[in-house]
Amino acid sequence: MRNCPALPSAVSSSAFQSKPDGGILRIDGLLLNIASIQTSGFDWKAELLTAEGNAGQFRISWANTHLSDYKETVPGPSGDITVDRAGTELGSPERAFVEWKSTLSADWYYGDWAARLAFQYYSDLDEDCGGMTAAFELWDEFCSRGQDGNDIDSVLFTNVQATWTPQARGEGNWSVQVGIDNLFDETIPFCASCDLNSFDGTIYPIPGMFWYTRVNYSLD
Repeated sequence: MRNCPALPSAVSSSAFQSKPDGGILRIDGLLLNIASIQTSGFDWKAELLTAEGNAGQFRISWANTHLSDYKETVPGPSGDITVDRAGTELGSPERAFVEWKSTLSADWYYGDWAARLAFQYYSDLDEDCGGMTAAFELWDEFCSRGQDGNDIDSVLFTNVQATWTPQARGEGNWSVQVGIDNLFDETIPFCASCDLNSFDGTIYPIPGMFWYTRVNYSLD
């Protein structure tokens, strides 16, 4: 709009409709999405299921997600700006672009019983120390590299679960399940620029061990 009087062209002036006396009749200010995101990566999974024996049946599963690139392009004062966010934490708003996520689980089935042991891995991240950390100039207190940023460590969570599903007696089926997430009370990686509670709740669980019990009932 500002370019039209100074540098009249089809591009800068096409949104204006003029009156016969030269005044502006209408401005068609349509929104135009000129940003872009290009991302690439791959998922893979391997699974082993044993035959049922005297000790029951076992299944081992390993699922992985690898983020190769996550490039955001936005217009800048001197042209488009492209940032590769793979392996970084945005912080505000909280968005983590984890390069490697992996889950290894082992299941055991025996009669009415089932049990699971699972490991969840998240690779390390890099963040700029923005948000309140920058606002109060607390880089030296909270950022491992000062004003150059902060390293968010990789983390491994261990979860366990047991399920009892008795044979149906009459109408309906029911099961009882107990479990513990974050069995070893692993510390949640610290985020210096995150908006809430100094960690990214979009990918990490609430700090501490989480115990749960579920009772399910379903009709045939």
